[in-house]
Amino acid sequence: MTRDISTSWHETAPGRRAFYARPTKSGKHPLIVVFFEVFGLNEHFQHVASQIAENGYCAVVPDLFDGKVFSYSDIQAAMNIAKDLKSDTIMEHITQSIDRLNDQPEVDTRRCGLIGFCMGGRISFMAACKLGSRIKAAVSFYGGSIAPTVPDRMGRTSLLTEENLSNLSAPLFLAYGSQDTHIPPEEHARIVEALGRHKKRYTLALFDGPHAFASDRRESYRPAAAAQAWKMAYEHFSAL
Repeated sequence: MTRDISTSWHETAPGRRAFYARPTKSGKHPLIVVFFEVFGLNEHFQHVASQIAENGYCAVVPDLFDGKVFSYSDIQAAMNIAKDLKSDTIMEHITQSIDRLNDQPEVDTRRCGLIGFCMGGRISFMAACKLGSRIKAAVSFYGGSIAPTVPDRMGRTSLLTEENLSNLSAPLFLAYGSQDTHIPPEEHARIVEALGRHKKRYTLALFDGPHAFASDRRESYRPAAAAQAWKMAYEHFSAL
């Protein structure tokens, strides 16, 4: 049954904001931080946050692009913004968004999870490492450039560093499309090897679809694969 929810925009710092969705049911709920694709905090990701709230979680989407949103056909302009986004700035947005909700009576920030898609999938992995025990579960849908062997076209390097993996505490759920031409199986193998070597908890699953198979606003959408992946994501978050 669909739960009643409310949505709002919160200022998280001067000039910074986040979209927030929460159940209206009384009591405290776990918090899930949502990271969008390279196109920005568009209507789709407001809908994603709302769906998460309907499932009993508070959901916050930091506006990492400070209001800039791009059409799905304008990939180059979106990439130009994304490549200038520094890791320190991203982490500031995330911690400010979480801290902004600390005093909300419906939020239990001690039970905090992460979920991201494409660019946001990489950010989810990175933030799980950087925030350590503050994060209780993290999900990455087709996160690109988590483990490239050389810097990618945006200059991003592998997240599989000793410092990151030593600090990682949360169990991970990594969802990939079996026909994804952007993220090769060799990258999956590098991630699995590194996580296994560091004795980290993870699930990596392939679903029948291309890159961005879970986005119902794009031609890549595969409803059956998306439903299966979301089911596993919510099972992963049930530990929160």
